Amino acid sequence: MRKKMVLLGLLFTFAGLFAQVGIGTIHPKATLDIHGSPSKTAITDGLLPPRLLRSELISKTGYTASQTGAIIYITDLSGENNTQTVNVTAVGYFYFDGSAWHRIIYDNEFGDIKQSLKNTDHSGWIHLNGRTISSLSITQEMQAIALGFTGNLPNANDAFLVQNNNPLGSVTSSNHKTISQANLPDIEFKGDTNLTSTGDQWLSKVQNFPGESGYNSVTITKTRGSSGLFSSKITNGYDDDPNEMTSTYTETDHSHAISINSGGGNVALNVTPKSLSVNTFIYLGN
Repeated sequence: MRKKMVLLGLLFTFAGLFAQVGIGTIHPKATLDIHGSPSKTAITDGLLPPRLLRSELISKTGYTASQTGAIIYITDLSGENNTQTVNVTAVGYFYFDGSAWHRIIYDNEFGDIKQSLKNTDHSGWIHLNGRTISSLSITQEMQAIALGFTGNLPNANDAFLVQNNNPLGSVTSSNHKTISQANLPDIEFKGDTNLTSTGDQWLSKVQNFPGESGYNSVTITKTRGSSGLFSSKITNGYDDDPNEMTSTYTETDHSHAISINSGGGNVALNVTPKSLSVNTFIYLGN
């Protein structure tokens, strides 16, 4: 036991003299230089940080800015999160940034896109809200430039992800469309003439719902009156409640031009489907 204490004392003495400690080497190249034993298969090399249950980390109150850079490993997700542990939502390695714990993730690549219910930047994920890239950190700005962004990040508001051969990161098209006549269904509005048995009356009708008498239709009825006069009636509406206009004239048989107005207001059509509102982020690192 005494020999162990002496060796431990010597280790810390040399550490104080040279400010570098070597484990497995007598020539450390850093503050702490650990060499493994790759040729010894029975020895399990590695560095084990403190391993805690999440509930145990939640109960700790001593973490301040002085512990910035601390690393731990969370082994389970017990307990209810507090402000410092709000990001501890998975098993794995976490580091402390002076105010909160963040997961150490190695599988993100610069330029990766994700959608989240978070409202602010987090753990290297930057909100795509159209801000200038000069407002980012130097590292993030360099990554943004490398991805082809100049001036501003894309603004992902009301945008959907799509692969359409446009420049990556560009925002195109609109969620509103205005229908032109060419976009309307190809429907032929037909008129018909109805001669009575006396041959003195004919009826011409145009409607866009064949088979539904009088619905949304224009009807012209011309009846021969006394002294060679003709009576013309235009009906627009339901049969049981028509809007009528009647006139009398002395011209011979002739045709009338009929104009049917759709009653539209030229309002743009919103083609946005039902959706879940989220924020879109791009990974640019810290």
